[in-house]
Amino acid sequence: MTPPTAGDAATTWLSGSSIAGIAEVLPMRVGSRASQTLFEAAGLLDAWRQRPQGQVADAELRRLHRVLRDALGLPTARAVARDAGARAADHLLAMHVPRWRQLLMRRLPAALAVRALAGEWQRLAWTFAGDGQLQVQVGRPTVVTLRGNPLCRGVHAAEPSCDFVAALLERLACVLVHPGCQVVETECESCGAPACRFELRW
Repeated sequence: MTPPTAGDAATTWLSGSSIAGIAEVLPMRVGSRASQTLFEAAGLLDAWRQRPQGQVADAELRRLHRVLRDALGLPTARAVARDAGARAADHLLAMHVPRWRQLLMRRLPAALAVRALAGEWQRLAWTFAGDGQLQVQVGRPTVVTLRGNPLCRGVHAAEPSCDFVAALLERLACVLVHPGCQVVETECESCGAPACRFELRW
């Protein structure tokens, strides 16, 4: 899988693992039959039958998250999104971060590992942020800012709810920096903020 180089300007392309992760974790919450029904309601029955291996359109992922929120309620939908984000991070680690690099980062002091992690987040941003602009300010806490988050387009929420992205960032941090890392979203475009803002704490 490689970052897209051309295509429809109106569509942002994300890693297929963003939908495959939901397909993997959803049955643990609601069962296989209900999961298939939810994917069908989102117009993604093919993705349920065969997990996406390439790129998927951002609109498909937004539609799936919307169906989950409407059908399952916000708490359960957010829990599913977090589980799926962690699964997607594991896929990125397996496919896009060489084993030697992972081992090296784990041996670095946390302060240095976080700087290396910032580079990994930016390098892999196309898989979960599409054409959004990701910036990382290293510090305590380390702040990740995502402008133009494709998962927030046309979405209105009362509180920050980019659980998929937060969990993905957190899982990468826990594996590559320290298992006690936490990522918390403090501002969200879906709530009217100019950008989604995440804080890495360890």
